[in-house]
Amino acid sequence: MAVPIIKALPGYKMFNDLCILILINILFFMSLSDNTVAMHVKGEWDTDKFNIFLTQFVFQSSDPEDVERSSGYIYGNITTNEGTHYPQMKFVALDEGMWTNYSKHSSNHPNRQPCSAVFTNISRNAYDRQCSINGTRDVMRSIPCPKNQLCFDELGRMENVVPGYQFTMQFNLSTPSFWYINMVSCYQNLTADDPNHCSWHHGNQKMKIMYDIWLVNGSPWQIENIFYFQFSYTQQGILAVYLLYTVFYLPVILCHTMAHCNYMHPIIKFFTLCLYIEYVSIVLVFVHLIRYSQDGSGVVIALEFGNALGMVSQCLFMFLLLLLAKGWTITTSRVTQKKALVIIWLIYCVLYAVLFIWEMIGVDQTSNLNEYQTWPGGLILTLRCIILIWFLVELRTTYRQEYIDDKLKFYRWFGIGFTIWFIYLPITVIIISTLSPLSRQKTVSAMTLTADFLSYLVMTLLFWPSRSSSYFKLGTAGEENKALLDQYSHLIDSI
Repeated sequence: MAVPIIKALPGYKMFNDLCILILINILFFMSLSDNTVAMHVKGEWDTDKFNIFLTQFVFQSSDPEDVERSSGYIYGNITTNEGTHYPQMKFVALDEGMWTNYSKHSSNHPNRQPCSAVFTNISRNAYDRQCSINGTRDVMRSIPCPKNQLCFDELGRMENVVPGYQFTMQFNLSTPSFWYINMVSCYQNLTADDPNHCSWHHGNQKMKIMYDIWLVNGSPWQIENIFYFQFSYTQQGILAVYLLYTVFYLPVILCHTMAHCNYMHPIIKFFTLCLYIEYVSIVLVFVHLIRYSQDGSGVVIALEFGNALGMVSQCLFMFLLLLLAKGWTITTSRVTQKKALVIIWLIYCVLYAVLFIWEMIGVDQTSNLNEYQTWPGGLILTLRCIILIWFLVELRTTYRQEYIDDKLKFYRWFGIGFTIWFIYLPITVIIISTLSPLSRQKTVSAMTLTADFLSYLVMTLLFWPSRSSSYFKLGTAGEENKALLDQYSHLIDSI
């Protein structure tokens, strides 16, 4: 699958070494990344640290006629191996309003452990077995729970607990909303005759707490829809989208491969490489999502490697478009301004890699922003627009050098079609900026997958043997010479 045009470009060795370096760095950061992508959260918490943020999850709205099966749930085990301890920590699930207050006090007084300031507003309406038995919001549990027993707050209502687990929370919501899951070293004074009964204090027990927690949409007693159950509301439906395009790409790949099985010109080899990488990236993400729908964790290495391959595919496809805009294999067999082409393209690739790494280790897990609404994403969009302008300038220059009607027609449609490919990402970001954060992730995934698929489909049709002979110089050297002789044979005969 070697592509001679790339090897012929100045600085090819530097380009090759840089690509390898970028890939090594991506793999390194993938190994360091500890971002929580699972809704089945497992791990340990050392209570020397005042609090720990576990994950963000969006619970769906409940159906009033079927509350139990349509509500959101948190259930799991939180315990310790370090003997029997009176619970001096809290597991809390906070909506956006409570989270704003919680994070403000936690960040403003990191050394004072402001339990009273943090929990005063939260505990007003929160259920507690001793201090607020009439509380309407079931958002806290005292931890650690006794090993192989129910949590302290679940005693007397074990029928509400998922079998095999120590606690269960149900979220009956009128609208979908973000929830932030934390554990914090705070507890309430439960001494009955103490004037400070139910007041908040910082926990002073030092231990390692082990947690194994599930967050789901739908009844854990009766799982009905794998496309929704394990997924946060912001991700519901993404599995179906990836399933759709995993199927859609297959006939395109098979037809393209079979059509060019006898001979493959370098430009077709380049495009085929892009197509295969794109498909492998989609399949890897799909494998992760299938596994995620079963265990809430997925195959994280498949997800991250799939996203990395998607990035590579995007960069290579852009390079292909720039080559075609310069008229390579259509109007000329030589590429002009090779150095500028490689440098600008490499800058784009490096920024794309920075965005990829930033998304893995630099994005605040509590943020509702899409990756393209961060500063690396903004740089990517800006450079993409600059490359679009360059693409159009090169295409206009090539168009003026061409005189064959079929090729001029091709350039017009090529320019229109792939200008849309360049601008679909900025348009997508503009659209999602007007949408609720609840819809952004699904919208971005659907729009990018659709735009990329249509672009690859159009390019496959352009390279189809019966059509490409009108535009591209795709034959062997002998066939091209024969075609030239046939074209100008009348001039030879007139001599």
